[in-house]
Amino acid sequence: MTLTTFLTTLRTYPSLPSQTWYYITLVTLSLCNKPELIAPVLSHAFTHSAIPGSTDAAYVKEERAWLARNPGKLGRVDEEGRESALRILRRCREGLVKSGAIGGIPKAINALYHLRKCHDPHLLDPLPSSPSSLHPLSSLYPTTRPNSLPPNTLNAHKDPSPTPPSTPHPPRQAPQTPPSHS
Repeated sequence: MTLTTFLTTLRTYPSLPSQTWYYITLVTLSLCNKPELIAPVLSHAFTHSAIPGSTDAAYVKEERAWLARNPGKLGRVDEEGRESALRILRRCREGLVKSGAIGGIPKAINALYHLRKCHDPHLLDPLPSSPSSLHPLSSLYPTTRPNSLPPNTLNAHKDPSPTPPSTPHPPRQAPQTPPSHS
């Protein structure tokens, strides 16, 4: 059985929920440490599951504007259930990142690296414009690098949250015994 035949069988398998075959396949390939097969799977997904033309730079630019007006969405889905290329890539990345918990981070990183290499650069998500959009706590610690630790966290000479010095305990006195009357 060729890879194309196998992917077609997966894509049309009746028990799989709609539009899940490609990221299930990519996660499986990642866990089996076969990232070299990611490019043909992604190509097959773009050909058979993506909205026609959604890999074009102009479409992606217009879709990013739509996403800015519709926060919380991954991308567009047409009336026939096909997804945009941007949505397909985002779902694949999410699945591969989450697969790191099951199969190990090195395999997931390797798969994400191959996923990044096999599509056009205009399909990459842009980096956030400000560090505060990365994590809700990052605005509390202004730094030049996003997701970095607050200042003095690892500085052994200056503790960022010193504990108050403890007061010395008064010296213990031996218990006094009442005088015995003999």
